[in-house]
Amino acid sequence: LEKQFLEEGITLLPEETETADFVVQGFDTTYEYKKMEAVCRLVSEGVPFLATNIDRVCPMKDGKFIPDCGSMCKMVTHATGIEPKFVGKPFKETVDFILDKTGTAPERTAMVGDRLYTDIKTAVNGGICGICVLSGEVTYEEIVESDVKPDYILDSVKDIYLELIR
Repeated sequence: LEKQFLEEGITLLPEETETADFVVQGFDTTYEYKKMEAVCRLVSEGVPFLATNIDRVCPMKDGKFIPDCGSMCKMVTHATGIEPKFVGKPFKETVDFILDKTGTAPERTAMVGDRLYTDIKTAVNGGICGICVLSGEVTYEEIVESDVKPDYILDSVKDIYLELIR
């Protein structure tokens, strides 16, 4: 995220900065107390609070999870009382942006993911196909119990390819 900001000419400020145009929270494996303190201070002082995604956890290769952006934001919100403006998944504007940028029709577009509350909800909100893979966070039982329903359920991303070559 930092690299992308720098490539677009966005200036990143140190934790000691007195003010900023925006505070942007993303997934950050280097999140430490100094960063959290700076975010809370700036947000409390009225700097607009943006966040990249609502994901609660990030799945790791060993089957365990670590806190993701949504959990980091909950901590800031709990401390400040201020909710971030989330951009990205699961909001319709994300799909609208992708369709506009690619020129692709909604009926020819799919969102693949392993989370109902972000990936599949993005597909539902954006009116595109939702393909849920069971190789990450969600289980089949959770899909059955949820009101967010994918169009397709597959064991893994590899199975998408196998279905396409049938």
